[in-house]
Amino acid sequence: MPGQLKETFRPVRCRKGGARKRVWRLDTPGERAPSAEVSLEERRYENGRDPQILDVIDIPMIAPVPRVHQTENHMIDAERYWTKEAAFSWADLPSLVERPASLWLNGVSTYHGTNDCVAQIDAAQLSRSLFLIRPETLNVQMQTEGGMFGPAKKRVRADFRYNGTG
Repeated sequence: MPGQLKETFRPVRCRKGGARKRVWRLDTPGERAPSAEVSLEERRYENGRDPQILDVIDIPMIAPVPRVHQTENHMIDAERYWTKEAAFSWADLPSLVERPASLWLNGVSTYHGTNDCVAQIDAAQLSRSLFLIRPETLNVQMQTEGGMFGPAKKRVRADFRYNGTG
């Protein structure tokens, strides 16, 4: 594997506790974005098109990169294209819905949200980080955050109620 996987830390401002967010990056310049997100170029099909909602996609992976409760993390092979295998239908989507008793641990909040942060020490108690759920309510907002702690940035946040909590 070219480059070396290194772990960096970025502070996350929380009302309670000094939570820190773990971020993975490759040491070789230009191979991965600093926080390991998938770039626009990496997420395209060979024909140049972007994946669409409900596409079933074959995404080439290099290796699993689990971290604490985020057991689903993998390093994507940026040298290979994604392949659309099929398209899922909206009618079949409910068959994929999961019903966990809870999603995460509540009690830690950032300046802009409620229960939207999990301290690293608490995250170690969780066994996974991704669920496909059907919330009882959902409100999506785009807002400008920051300014007091650095440059203001537009953020999209979802406020939802799930299993009686929200």
